[in-house]
Amino acid sequence: TNASTALEAITKQLPRGRSDEIKELRTQTTAMQDSVKALQAIISPPSDPDVQGIARRGGGLQSKVQSAQRSLSGGYGPITGNQQIAVKIAEKELGKFLEQFNTFFTEHWPAYKNLIEEAKLTPFSKTEFSPLEW
Repeated sequence: TNASTALEAITKQLPRGRSDEIKELRTQTTAMQDSVKALQAIISPPSDPDVQGIARRGGGLQSKVQSAQRSLSGGYGPITGNQQIAVKIAEKELGKFLEQFNTFFTEHWPAYKNLIEEAKLTPFSKTEFSPLEW
């Protein structure tokens, strides 16, 4: 993602040193990286490295949306109760994710961006974030 790429660039630009400002920049950058990874894990949870062979992964957002899509594309008749349930599950999960996603990019990301720009380490473009809607 663009956020991950920006965070990698910032990490490479962080100066060496032990000042409180540099420690704060490192701490905030690590927190942002963890938040982006957490959002990515909601979409598609990482597979368990201890499991070998074919294994079911946990149902991430991508899995739930694809399940609803497959369910709806399974025939030409009226929508069944099971199809409606699959769509409602996907919509509910998508709504929860978008709330987290939009909060991160409208509250946490701008504050972090300001911190980095004040430190004169900005890889950010002038593009403003537009919240996603469902």
